[in-house]
Amino acid sequence: MDLSKREWVWVLTGSGRVVDLMCPDPDLISIEDIARQLSRLARFNGATRGHNIYSVAQHSVFVSHIAQMLSDDPLAPRYGLLHDAHETYIGDLTTPVKILLGADGLARLVEVEVALDAAICEHFGLPPISHELALLVKQADMIALATERRELMPQDGPDWQLGVEPMLASMGDPLPMELAYARFMDRFMELTTDLSPQGVELRHRCRQARAEAGEVRYD
Repeated sequence: MDLSKREWVWVLTGSGRVVDLMCPDPDLISIEDIARQLSRLARFNGATRGHNIYSVAQHSVFVSHIAQMLSDDPLAPRYGLLHDAHETYIGDLTTPVKILLGADGLARLVEVEVALDAAICEHFGLPPISHELALLVKQADMIALATERRELMPQDGPDWQLGVEPMLASMGDPLPMELAYARFMDRFMELTTDLSPQGVELRHRCRQARAEAGEVRYD
């Protein structure tokens, strides 16, 4: 498809892939693009405490672990890790902005998210998420949000009325981007049993990313 002759509805990823937002090709999805770009994408418009941004990559790992605590379904933590992977291509819009889009704008955004999610799932060999697992991942996402609100955000302003309780344990500080990338890749590989040459190579790059971030593990 010649995207140069179409309306600009494609994005160029860090690895040089051109992803069409209207009809994303599963073969152009890359876990390294996802991990790298989500590690550089700030949650809450960067309004969190600390020197480092709180990245969507770190949030995704957090949601993955919560989903695993909520369910013994092995797919739950994988969907949890990738629940915001579409933001690799469209960014992270805050809830107030989504409200301002109105019903038509929000419906269009959801249409793009659904297309990207389908391409991402197909690329990684995941079946379409079931209604039950979608609800569970949403619950994990909300628990993560409540915990992030308590630990990372200013306590001023109105009650967010999230309807869930935060985690009892502390979630830790926002990570440097390189370490958030490495932790995301590490979690992905932990949940993946790909022993093909491509999978072995990806594990090697994951270890290399951890080493570059100053976090050495032996596995």
